[in-house]
Amino acid sequence: MDKLINVVSCSSATGGGISHYAGVNHGTFLHIAHEEGLIRNTSIHAGIRAPVIRPKGDLRNDLRCGFEMVKARDIDRLGIQGVIDQLKKRVAGTRVYISVDIDVLDPAFAPATGTSEVGGWSTRELLTILDGLEGLEVVGADVGTLH
Repeated sequence: MDKLINVVSCSSATGGGISHYAGVNHGTFLHIAHEEGLIRNTSIHAGIRAPVIRPKGDLRNDLRCGFEMVKARDIDRLGIQGVIDQLKKRVAGTRVYISVDIDVLDPAFAPATGTSEVGGWSTRELLTILDGLEGLEVVGADVGTLH
C-alpha cells in the first residue's frame, strides 16, 4: 500500500521552507515532510494571502515540494464550489491530510491568532469548503496557531 499522502493546507501563508530568517517553526512542517519523503508532489495550499519575504525562493520551494496554491481572493472569482473543485481535483484518488491554520480566517473571525492577515475567509466559507471535501480519503487533520 502506498503510504504517501497529499496535503490540503488551509493557511494565510505558504510556509515556504526553512530559511535563515525563520528557521524551523509552525509553518515549516510541510517542507520538512516533503524533504523526508512523506508527502506526494501533488498537494495544495488554500487561503493564501500573506506577504512573502523571499518571493522567488519561497514560492519556488513550494512548487518544488509539489504545492499548488489557491489564494484567499480566488474565492471571489471561483466561488466556494470552485475552490472546493480545485482542492479535490488536486488530491483526488489519494490519501489526504488536512491542515487548518486558524490564520486562514479573517481576523474579524479569529482575532487571537498570532499571525493575522486581513482578507481571509469567513468561518462559514471555511466550514463550507471543509464540508465540500467529503468523499476524499482523509487520513488525518490538525488545527493550528491558536493563541
